[in-house]
Amino acid sequence: MKSENELQDLTHKNESLQRTKEEKERDAKKVDLLKAEIELQKTRQQTIIDIGQSKVMWSQKLEQLSGIMFNFKAFWISNMTLTRPAKGGSLLTIRVSAANSNLTDVARYRDALQNDPNFFYHFARLESFQINKQPLLNYKNADEKLDFEVKLPLTDAPVGER
Repeated sequence: MKSENELQDLTHKNESLQRTKEEKERDAKKVDLLKAEIELQKTRQQTIIDIGQSKVMWSQKLEQLSGIMFNFKAFWISNMTLTRPAKGGSLLTIRVSAANSNLTDVARYRDALQNDPNFFYHFARLESFQINKQPLLNYKNADEKLDFEVKLPLTDAPVGER
């Protein structure tokens, strides 16, 4: 009888411990779900902070570019595009033409873009570009023009790290 009672006691203890184990496992799953939700919210919060810190005020950026262009009277912008390539990041592409200019003028223009800290602030680099020279027919003030694209990838570094 004693072993029967001991067996029953042990069976009840085992059942009780099994229920406790199942409750703890459910609680642990709830904790894991809460931890995952916390991480998701932290990621969202950081994304919002990054977006807020990386906002480019394009009207101001265009005004700064206009200031640079003012010093290059023979240059004009024919197209400007902001894209987000599949590989990530954003890219500002500016198509520029210059009448009766030479490679030195284009180099000065490139330097002016890179050396203006207010304009260049949001860009990671100025990518190299090819220059196409085209003759201009039936123009009184110009014999040829240079066409090129300026590619400026936006930096993804947070404001404090630049």
